Amino acid sequence: MQIQKGLSNIAYSNVSVDGVAGEQTKAAIRRFQKHYRLPETGEPDMAVLKKLQDIGAL
Repeated sequence: MQIQKGLSNIAYSNVSVDGVAGEQTKAAIRRFQKHYRLPETGEPDMAVLKKLQDIGAL
């Protein structure tokens, strides 16, 4: 849920904060990973969480 909240906070408006990593969440994670040059897995992992924290989204 933290990753979804962070994505939502930085204008990924199609992400529901429901704790379920569905297709919309995974697509948003992939876009986020691509933008920040992280491995594009689409999975809500620690690298995504750390980057969201580093940029102040959480």
